[in-house]
Amino acid sequence: MSASTSLDPAVLTCWKDIANYLGKGVRTVQRWEHDLGMPVRRPEGLDHKSSVVVYSRDLDAWLHSRWSRRLPHDAPALNQPSAERAALSTEITDGLRISRELRAELRLLRGDHHNLIQQLASSLTLLRQNCRQQPWASDTTSQGYR
Repeated sequence: MSASTSLDPAVLTCWKDIANYLGKGVRTVQRWEHDLGMPVRRPEGLDHKSSVVVYSRDLDAWLHSRWSRRLPHDAPALNQPSAERAALSTEITDGLRISRELRAELRLLRGDHHNLIQQLASSLTLLRQNCRQQPWASDTTSQGYR
């Protein structure tokens, strides 16, 4: 490899550079090379732990050929009539409003639940204190059960 090639910013010469270029972790891009055939080059005759080189243009082409943008399954298609899109938009807006209302109600219920637990804990503490302060019974029949 010539010095001009190693200084070329379009050539990535280590896993860290490849990972940074793709915005992923080193282990992820190594897995992509192994599982998905990412176009990484190695010197001939060396094992799998040898140096790696990849051209950024090759990565870009590989990404373009192997990865595609996908819409969510329930996303409206762009070629649907505008009336259908408006109905879907209204449905989504209503769903979001209902979701916000349910979250607000859940917050209130959690607060009520917390207060009730605190009241129960206080009542149990008072009950324990009362039991310690007062003897069970003063008659002789109950002394066998102490």
